[in-house]
Amino acid sequence: MPYGQEQRYEIAIQPPAMYFTRGAVTFILLMIAGYVLFCFSPKIMEELFALHPSAVLHGCVWQLATYMFVDESGMSLVWNCICVLIIGSALEREWRTRSFVALWFVAGLSCALIWIAVSLVVRKEFVGFSAAGAVYGLLGAFGLAFRRRRSFFGIEVQYVVLAFVAIGLIMGITDRILWIWVAGAGVGYLYLKVIWRLREGFSTGGKPAQQPRFKDLG
Repeated sequence: MPYGQEQRYEIAIQPPAMYFTRGAVTFILLMIAGYVLFCFSPKIMEELFALHPSAVLHGCVWQLATYMFVDESGMSLVWNCICVLIIGSALEREWRTRSFVALWFVAGLSCALIWIAVSLVVRKEFVGFSAAGAVYGLLGAFGLAFRRRRSFFGIEVQYVVLAFVAIGLIMGITDRILWIWVAGAGVGYLYLKVIWRLREGFSTGGKPAQQPRFKDLG
């Protein structure tokens, strides 16, 4: 930047009117519906749709996806909905719905598989709830894609995301199995890195570059 030129920062998070994207709203409605159903029928929702490692290994594979829309905590639900509304909509607006949905399920399914692996190693049945793993996946990708943009407080997005990850790690000290959800941030980060690396190799291999999905927004 030339000396004396004013430096301008682009804000990553847009005004509220830009929040309500199709995919983000759909996931929020599914999470709210899952919470309401859990309040009325906790036993049925937990047995059929929460993440039970033993049940998944015996054929209940739908739980790998449905657990993300089952939540027993109102505070967790509100936090997840806010993150999807603000961060998820920002990603979907730039990447389109298909890429946003792909990121959501890659992070959520990866955390579910890690959850099952840990349960098998420690030989204890942990029951998984909430979309926290997928939400942290959005955070990880958001922190990478928008890394140089500024938040409302003037801090670069990458540092804001690191602060949220640190908070998650601290909160998980009393129940370390919850660190698996925080690992979703690493999944989202690595997933985006791999896509960029593959696209770079594809575009330099004598073939036309692909349509810029999951583009770098930093």
